[in-house]
Amino acid sequence: MKKWFKTYLPFSRATVQAHILAYPFETFMYFFGMTIGIFVVYYIWKIIYATGGYNLLEGFTFHEMIVYVVLSFAAMQVTDNGTVWIIADEIKSGNIIMNLIKPINYHMRVFAEVGGITGFLTMVMIFPVLIITILMVKIGTPITMMFFIFSLILGVVISFLFDFIFGMLAFYVKNLWGIGFGKYALVRLLSGALIPLVFFPKPIQGVLNVLPFKGIIYTPVMIFLGKYNSEEILINLLTQMMWIAVLGLMNYLFWKKAITKLTIQGG
Repeated sequence: MKKWFKTYLPFSRATVQAHILAYPFETFMYFFGMTIGIFVVYYIWKIIYATGGYNLLEGFTFHEMIVYVVLSFAAMQVTDNGTVWIIADEIKSGNIIMNLIKPINYHMRVFAEVGGITGFLTMVMIFPVLIITILMVKIGTPITMMFFIFSLILGVVISFLFDFIFGMLAFYVKNLWGIGFGKYALVRLLSGALIPLVFFPKPIQGVLNVLPFKGIIYTPVMIFLGKYNSEEILINLLTQMMWIAVLGLMNYLFWKKAITKLTIQGG
């Protein structure tokens, strides 16, 4: 473990310095834009609850819905860590060849890079949001927070593995820009980042429950809100772990095929 940190921690540090700390104004505008988005969604739900006269909507009180909105926005920024663009840019520029000949694991190097961004965003977004939520809304307990953090970590890994697979499409297509943004919008919808999955029709909920995207946002936030009992928490955590194993295997198989493609293209 010590050797792992010594090898890959510099990649995490360099990524934070290069992409966040080196551009403070852009970073500020990023957080400002996200804050505006939260306020917009807040007032949309406020209007929905007020005009409909709802005290409870699909099992959510108004305060719970606002916590869901804020946490899902913050969690989406943490889990959507730019893996696709890192891989696609390196394949397009040819830099991936130089990275592959280095005596390090490529998957772990990319994970270390996005892990630096994830860690930074967790410190400046997730923890403050949790503290404010607990103090002001009185939702969440130390136990639920512990399970929430663990589930969110699993969600980060699921997102990384899925994005890595998606990023490998750059071996076969010239540009991922358009379909990359399409993927981003689809994952936001299917993971519950836009609206809770309970608002979908029952048949669609059944489909979403067996897909990996639920484990990225919806599962962690629902755990924090106390919407799952102990058995449901265990089932959902095991489901997240199962998808990590499945996506990990898919990564291995696709990577072996993609490397062959790269060799062919490189002669």
